[in-house]
Amino acid sequence: MKILIVSDGKYGDRAVEIIKQVFPETKMVVVEEMDPRQLLDEFEFPKDVENDINEADLLISYVRHPDVVSELCLYEKPVILGIFFGEGFLRQIHNENMDVEMPSSMCHLAPNSKNSVINEFAKKFGIPKYIIDLDDLVVKNIQLITQSPCGASKASLNFLVGKTLTKESLNEFALSIRQECREPLSIILKRNQMAETSMLNHLKSFFMELKEKYPDLMKQGTELYDYASKFSLI
Repeated sequence: MKILIVSDGKYGDRAVEIIKQVFPETKMVVVEEMDPRQLLDEFEFPKDVENDINEADLLISYVRHPDVVSELCLYEKPVILGIFFGEGFLRQIHNENMDVEMPSSMCHLAPNSKNSVINEFAKKFGIPKYIIDLDDLVVKNIQLITQSPCGASKASLNFLVGKTLTKESLNEFALSIRQECREPLSIILKRNQMAETSMLNHLKSFFMELKEKYPDLMKQGTELYDYASKFSLI
C-alpha cells in the first residue's frame, strides 16, 4: 500500500518513520504553511505534490489549514485527517468524499470504516491493541498489534516488559505515553488534554486485554482492579 502523508511542516515527521516500518511505501510531502485564520479563495497543490497524491492509495493529512484539507479531500482517494476540525467540518467533507475519516486523535482510529484501505491501515495504527504474557504479575512479553503512529505506544513498552505490574510500574507506563504523545492540537483539545486522552486510551486497551486474558487479576478488590477503577477504565 502506498501511503502519502501531507504536512505543512509542523507535524508528521515522526509518523512517517513509524508508519514506514509497517508500510514501507510511505512518504511525506510538505506544502506551504498557511495561516489557518485566513480564508483562502483558491488553493492548488504544486504539480509534483499532485502527482504524489494521484499515485497514493491512502492520504494522511497533518495540514492545519481547513481550506487546504478540503482541497486534498477532493481527490478521489481515501483520506485520514490527523488533525481534528470538528464534526461539522467532516460533514461538509463527506458531501464531496465519503472515504474520509477524522478520529479525535490518531490513536482513536478504528478499523470500522466503509473503506477497506483505511481499515487495512487502522488494523496496524490506531486504537492500541496488545497481547500480554504474564508470569504471575511479571510482564514477560507484550506484543503490539495496533499502535499509535506517533510512536508513543512502542516507546512505552520498555516501562512494563520485565516489570511486576504494580501501581508504580503502571504509572511509569502511563507517564511515558503522556510524554511521548505527539498528537497535533485539535480545535477542541489543548496539548495537555490530547496527551491525557492518549494516555487513558492506551491504559483502557491494556486493561481490556488483561481483563479478557487474566480475569482473576482484575477481580474486584485486587490492586489492578482498584487502579483501573481510579481512571474509570473498567
